[in-house]
Amino acid sequence: MNDAKIPRALWMRYAQGFQAWACGEIVDGEYVEYDGLSGNQLLVFQAVDAFLGLESYLSDKDLQRYIPAAQRAFVTSLRTHNFRQNIDSGEDVTLKNEINKMVKTMKRFRHAHRGRARPYLNQPAPERLMMTAGKSVLESDERQSLNAVLDFLDSFLVRRLKETF
Repeated sequence: MNDAKIPRALWMRYAQGFQAWACGEIVDGEYVEYDGLSGNQLLVFQAVDAFLGLESYLSDKDLQRYIPAAQRAFVTSLRTHNFRQNIDSGEDVTLKNEINKMVKTMKRFRHAHRGRARPYLNQPAPERLMMTAGKSVLESDERQSLNAVLDFLDSFLVRRLKETF
């Protein structure tokens, strides 16, 4: 994207697309709507985290709701057969260095993602209310202002960055 061709504000407000699931289930006689689509469903980040021995940042309930069964099984297998502890305590320096490169790359990605999230979410886009981060972070009784919502999301991103070791 290039501001000279397509202004960033226009892209973020109008062109990025609307992606909400609007599905749910009946729980105790009440309809509970699921959060919409987010990056939480991307297999690559779940797989790399599992391979590196990081715990899932999604709760069991959210994993069940939002992640397909085959994807959950694959990530669980990666986590179960994780061998990073053996590498960290072993003597293969080349393998240790490669694993450390992966960790550094994930940290760099998470840092950049954090830096892009706030400007992206700061753009007015009411259709995004129900879908952002798969947690409806922009729609909450607990967080009344956009800055409070963005602070909440930022703290989530900072926590995950710190967990990437």
